[in-house]
Amino acid sequence: MRRSTGLVSFVLVPILLAASAPAQTQVELFREDFESGTARWSLEGLWHLDVESSTCQAGSFPSGTHALWYGQQMGWGCSYDGFYWLFLHMSLTTPIPLPASGTSTLSFESRSGISDDLAWDVRTVEISPNGGTSWVEVFRDQLNYESWTRYSIDLTPYAGATIQVRFVFWVGDGIGNDDLGWLVDDVVVASTSSYPVACFGDGSATACPCGNSSSSSEQAGCRNSLGTAGALRATGVASLANDSLTLWGSGMTSTTVLYFQGSALVNGGSGSVYGDGLNCTGGPLRRLGLTTNVCGDSSLGNSISVRGQVTAPGTRWYQARYRNTANFCTPATFNATNQVQVDWTP
Repeated sequence: MRRSTGLVSFVLVPILLAASAPAQTQVELFREDFESGTARWSLEGLWHLDVESSTCQAGSFPSGTHALWYGQQMGWGCSYDGFYWLFLHMSLTTPIPLPASGTSTLSFESRSGISDDLAWDVRTVEISPNGGTSWVEVFRDQLNYESWTRYSIDLTPYAGATIQVRFVFWVGDGIGNDDLGWLVDDVVVASTSSYPVACFGDGSATACPCGNSSSSSEQAGCRNSLGTAGALRATGVASLANDSLTLWGSGMTSTTVLYFQGSALVNGGSGSVYGDGLNCTGGPLRRLGLTTNVCGDSSLGNSISVRGQVTAPGTRWYQARYRNTANFCTPATFNATNQVQVDWTP
């Protein structure tokens, strides 16, 4: 069998902003690396959770040791044979609300090996903006054989919608199916935000209490016992008359998290030690909501201005405090994200 080869290239188009406009930061709305299993996915056909060491074609995964695989280990090697003529789905069961503004993307890692004829063994990604009533193909893999490759899909046409995502494998016939199939890892839905962020655990503010600093590129709080750092971002409109602001937390532990608001800065914005992290948000403080992180992520919306009792235009600062009970840093059992500044308008 002659193998097809090809080069995949992507051009990252920067967002051109006026000199007075705030810098854009990335907001992760959803992330899945499959290290915690497949609880958020519905799997059909040969889709299953694969461990790096068990794949019949050797090679490391992009992150961690798990990925989702459409294929199976046979005595002679890999195969994706069976379930002919059926469209087999790997469906995300968690709907994702996209901000009405900013640029949103879906990205993922892909590795595959199929027969030479691209008319068969089709690999696609589909989006539903209406609760699964209809689906739109937004990606089709055009390579027969590829090592791990990261793809990025523009979700701008679905701004303001709540989307569902699924990966689809169509085998077609029973000829030439003894190959790798399709591996998918590190699925991320992200958007952009222009809300200023600060209070980082990279040494630019008060030092983290146990040398548990995060990197400058993360723009997040101090590291937790998992080695990640809690990041907070905001999207939507901060208008008292049309409040669509949503706070997005990521990189935390999968425990409870409290989102809170303040009307002043602590130590001029440099903050002070707060549990295993830093607090830069001063009082009077308002508790906005308590929720539970899933895979370290969560969000809070639904009238932030009402939750925070913001009745007049002005600046407020936001952080999130999450539990981290592991014997890791200080005797405290919590850590904090970075801080977000929001200037409320009428």
